[in-house]
Amino acid sequence: MPSFYLDLKAGRGVTEVDALNGAVARFGRRFGVPTPVNDFLNQTLQALAAGKLPRESFARNPQKLLESYREIQSQRTTP
Repeated sequence: MPSFYLDLKAGRGVTEVDALNGAVARFGRRFGVPTPVNDFLNQTLQALAAGKLPRESFARNPQKLLESYREIQSQRTTP
């Protein structure tokens, strides 16, 4: 199983997500390169790990994750 899954299952509350997706987002901001997917994944997966989002939020439903991403993006582009 992926390490993220193992970290969630163990209830560690901390994962490698920030070191991976978070790093891409931080470097993107630093160099003026938009990284909306990495921003979204970093925030969402960290919220799952920290218990701020129920682990079942996207269970067996990748379409729901995609819809959540699209909703957030539409909110950012709507005045």
